[in-house]
Amino acid sequence: MIRNYYAQLLLRLIALVLIAFLVCYTWMAKGHILLVGALFLAMIIIFFNTLRYLRKTDRKLLYFFEAIKNDDHTIRFSSDTGDRTLDTLSDRLNGLNARIQEVRIANQQQDQYLKVLLEHAATGIMAFDRKGFIVHCNSSVRKIFGLEVFTHIRQLDRVNEQLYSAVKSIKPEEQKLVSLQQGTGLVQILLKASYFESAGDAYYIVSAQDIRNELDEKETDAWIKLIRVMMHEIMNTITPITTLSESLSQYLVKDAEPMKPSELEQGSVDVVVKGLKVIAGQGQGLIRFVESYRKLTKLPKPDKSLFKIEDLFIRISALFKSIPGNETRPVSLKINPSGMELFADEGMISQVIVNLVKNAYETGEGKPGLRIQLSASLNQGNRPEIIVTDNGPGIKPELIEQIFIPFFSTKENGSGIGLSISRQIMRLHGGSLNVFSEPGKETVFTMSF
Repeated sequence: MIRNYYAQLLLRLIALVLIAFLVCYTWMAKGHILLVGALFLAMIIIFFNTLRYLRKTDRKLLYFFEAIKNDDHTIRFSSDTGDRTLDTLSDRLNGLNARIQEVRIANQQQDQYLKVLLEHAATGIMAFDRKGFIVHCNSSVRKIFGLEVFTHIRQLDRVNEQLYSAVKSIKPEEQKLVSLQQGTGLVQILLKASYFESAGDAYYIVSAQDIRNELDEKETDAWIKLIRVMMHEIMNTITPITTLSESLSQYLVKDAEPMKPSELEQGSVDVVVKGLKVIAGQGQGLIRFVESYRKLTKLPKPDKSLFKIEDLFIRISALFKSIPGNETRPVSLKINPSGMELFADEGMISQVIVNLVKNAYETGEGKPGLRIQLSASLNQGNRPEIIVTDNGPGIKPELIEQIFIPFFSTKENGSGIGLSISRQIMRLHGGSLNVFSEPGKETVFTMSF
């Protein structure tokens, strides 16, 4: 088509040039005036014919692009004009228009599919622009927020001020937990955000999920595990006391009557005294257990201040290096960026780190080449993290979920509250304490703020 178009145009230009040359030649040779006039008229006719030919092509292209601009796909060009070039152009434009219409229909079907998919999602999803206007939201998010019509995030202010503030200030890849009081009770809403740009406009996508049932299940499971451990500890203490008390009573009772002091033998008295000491020891152990529980449930509110992580690391490293046997296996330090600061309760954070490093030394006791590293850095969300890494024996996969349960311990004389308190301290700071372990290779505790 392009070759034919250029050929037609070239022929017309050649004809114009030849006729112009003949007009000039005839005029200079003082030829017949009528011949000059005829040639000049022919040149004008060919010029306007060329101009009309170009305009036909331009007009078709202009109509086509205007139709596409106005989303009008009903336009059709005749391909039976007798002009091979224009007919070919019409066929191509009609084909392109049909293809664009097919893509448009496919996009509409895809868009409709995604909308139906979002409507069926149990998780509430909403998208809004920089000004807070809702671009799209599904029925789940309207149900969660109790809104029949949702057009702007400012409407959330009437639902709950904390909710509106959380949605308005949430940043990409951030999560926030908001509590809402509704007719069915207290609802826990987990908000997650992402961000994307399209055609120069910015949009925020926020998902809202009611995790009340999940939290209730986890809380119930945690209580069951805690009660199981507490019952185990209490029964281990009470059972020997009960058994021993029954045994001792046999030394002081005869024929179902208490024995008189004169009837008691010195050996029996010695056995009873020793038994009472054992009962007292068991009682003291139970008191210590209850005291541990009190410590776990009565942690103070963090007194936050800004401090340098490097100074804290140096003090902790010096503390463990001063313990006999640790001189040849000091704690290595790594901070990036240098001069990194943390806004937290320095004493409580120190307590967590000391506990983690102490556990690393105890579990790796007797292992040659034990290495423990304290590191601090910023994660992908530009938030501070403190990581304690060791190459000790590691933690078995079946124990990973249990090590944070209060009073659970793999150590013979362990209280089982160190890691529980450490995780609770991190939660009081709005952070988390997680563990990854590859037995026989490394264990990594991550304190995320």
